[in-house]
Amino acid sequence: MITSLGCAPKKKDAPRPTSPEAAPTADDHADAAPLSVEHPVAWTDVDVRIENLDAHLQTWSKLSVWWEKPPAAPPDARAEFESLLLGLGAGPSLPASIDYKGAHEVVFSYPQPDQRAVASEKYRLAGRLAVTDVAGFLEGLPPSLAPRPLGGGLWELAIDQDRLLLREQAGALEVGASERDLERAHDLPHPADPPYRFVASISGLAEADVDPGPLFGLPEGDPRAERLADVVRGIERMALAADFGPDRDLRLAFTVDAPVEKLGLEPLGAPLTAPGPVEAAFPAEPLLVVETSLRDAKPAFEMLRKGLPVDEIPDPFGALLRSGLDHLGRIVELSTDRGLGAMFLDERGNSTLLLAARVRDAAAAGRSARGLLETLESAAKAQNDLVGNDPKAKFRAKLARGGWTVGSTKADVLTITPPKDADVEHTPISTYFDRSRFHVAAWVQDEHVFVVMGAGARKIATGLARNLGRSDRQPWASLELARAEGGCQVCLGLEGNGIMRLLLAITAGDTKDEARSKKLWKKVRALARRKERLAAGLALNLVPGKGTARGQVAKSALYPPREYVEALLDATKLLDEPDAAPEVGGLGTRGSGPDTAPSSPSP
Repeated sequence: MITSLGCAPKKKDAPRPTSPEAAPTADDHADAAPLSVEHPVAWTDVDVRIENLDAHLQTWSKLSVWWEKPPAAPPDARAEFESLLLGLGAGPSLPASIDYKGAHEVVFSYPQPDQRAVASEKYRLAGRLAVTDVAGFLEGLPPSLAPRPLGGGLWELAIDQDRLLLREQAGALEVGASERDLERAHDLPHPADPPYRFVASISGLAEADVDPGPLFGLPEGDPRAERLADVVRGIERMALAADFGPDRDLRLAFTVDAPVEKLGLEPLGAPLTAPGPVEAAFPAEPLLVVETSLRDAKPAFEMLRKGLPVDEIPDPFGALLRSGLDHLGRIVELSTDRGLGAMFLDERGNSTLLLAARVRDAAAAGRSARGLLETLESAAKAQNDLVGNDPKAKFRAKLARGGWTVGSTKADVLTITPPKDADVEHTPISTYFDRSRFHVAAWVQDEHVFVVMGAGARKIATGLARNLGRSDRQPWASLELARAEGGCQVCLGLEGNGIMRLLLAITAGDTKDEARSKKLWKKVRALARRKERLAAGLALNLVPGKGTARGQVAKSALYPPREYVEALLDATKLLDEPDAAPEVGGLGTRGSGPDTAPSSPSP
């Protein structure tokens, strides 16, 4: 099994009986040829382990109907499983003899492709099945697999040209394709309380001759593609682990043992195990947060920058893009231990994006942040120079230095008003616009640089600045899930209620159907008043020789109250509704309909 996923020392079973037929005698070797030296053979192992099958079946029974409307009676998953075994020819005593709370494990091994000619065995098979009644299990095997007793607690199954040996142990049947495999089965570890009750792994992989570059859109000869190919060729083991049940969170983990350091791990720092000051200062619940542990992010930024076709963009826009990248690169260079991005959607349907990083020189980071806003302002003016004198086709952009008071400091604010012809209020990005205006604000505070943008930017900036440094704030539940098992270098937190509201808001802005738009905005506000939260966290860790991705979904998100489930299903139905015939003007907005609230006040 996989030690990194919680294997423990094996238990001691009863003495292992051996087959009388297998006991060698002196006569067996009387005419034997001299022993030849067997060359080591490289094997690939496929290992599958499951514990407490009953909990998995119960979870399937509960989840299969929990998210239906109207809810049906949950199926009896265990009865269906037993019926499946009976349909395959097993007798009733076989499913009745399985230990549904015990641990079952099978390891199947085969020679690597270039080793098959010298391997003395076609395959190896070793396993351990948890049973409550060995005799009942054997009696229930299909007639075509009737076991032949060998004595001493051993049985043999004939399967076509192959055979399978079974050996009785306390509460288990050991399975092997040979006597040697039975010994391997006996030596399988028996963890007392594994962190994951289902684990499937494959190890001893032959070196793969693959080019993963095209899969990621990387051209031939690209250094990034070559590094990625080196990692893929160096994979030694992959493992998928899961743990779930009707009484616990859903947890998943994927681990790969490979030289991931060839990807370049310089940007990543130590795993984050506790909330940072920005998370603790959130003035509202975000729907999505990405936080990264930083050590030296400059190499990663430079790699991304080289991939941009900056030189192909004509001036003045090419020069403006280079200037913006210079300012952004300076902020990245000044970043120290963690960077964060978060998305907020308030009860009125106003979206806001937050970017923050701890920096070693706040004054220099502030100058670069202001430089970014100045570059955006210049880009809007450059665009206006291309459209002539038509006022309906022009942007309006105004940068106010220190324009907003946020807490005890001042924030620079850039306000951009798109051309009237753009009609941004009826597009998928409408939630980021406050009365057709887009706000971007930047400031530095307590060794952090902040950039907020969107319709709710002022509200988020003010609340964040006031909360920063307070010690009475609670961590965000979704990021807590991401950090749950030893922390994360890249942490992703998701909240399902907010994501559903965002999908509804995007659809409401994009639809041409007035009645549907009003219904969608009404549902956005109705879900905002709900107290239920659907928390989930994802974690990524990369260290030399190993990469791990984990996910955890809170039990309360798997099985929320039925009334709330029905509200979400109704929302999903609204998303799937087609538009009626397009109407001219008068489309629903965030402030329309019988259940309304005004947009956030203008600065």
